[in-house]
Amino acid sequence: LELIIQQIYQHFPNGPPEGIGSVLIAINRFMMEQHKPRKKPKFEQVNAINQHNLDYLNQLKAEGMWNGTVPVVEVDLSQMKEKQEAQNSFSSSMSSSASNLTVVKNNTTSTASSPWSFYLQQCPSLSGAIVDYFLALEADIFIGTPISSFSTDIAKARHYQNQEFRRQAQGSSASASRKTTNANVLQNYFYANDGLLRLDQLKQEPIMC
Repeated sequence: LELIIQQIYQHFPNGPPEGIGSVLIAINRFMMEQHKPRKKPKFEQVNAINQHNLDYLNQLKAEGMWNGTVPVVEVDLSQMKEKQEAQNSFSSSMSSSASNLTVVKNNTTSTASSPWSFYLQQCPSLSGAIVDYFLALEADIFIGTPISSFSTDIAKARHYQNQEFRRQAQGSSASASRKTTNANVLQNYFYANDGLLRLDQLKQEPIMC
């Protein structure tokens, strides 16, 4: 994680890119915190990297980036769970609630928890990934890795978003919105050993290594 952040600083040495108000780090904190160190020598490096990443993530959240001028945030599933539980508690004393589904089958009415409630409780990692995915689609700048299907899917979606933005810009007026101008397309990067590789300037769609 620290090496990726260093690459970002090297690519943007003069401070955060214009218009960037926060940095979202899509990382599975729960798995990092629940990681149980393995005693075999071959896992020593994995254990050390996991602990270092967790410590550095906490440091980033506490201090921010670019001398504290840009906050670092995560998708906090614990808060989402608390809100869902509060909603469910409230709906238990009401005849209907947005957090529940009313199912009618064979003239029999029953109430079931919403699918979102199920996934949030039973599949927290999947729920977090879904939220991260859609946040990444809307981000001004996306930085991922070519060895991740998750990152590559996001980069591909943004690649085709940019194609549509450029197509709209060709037929738009000078007062076009931010997302329909060639100068302000969604920026996409993959990080590699030698630094950040900008993808949105390439004509081909991103591919997974």
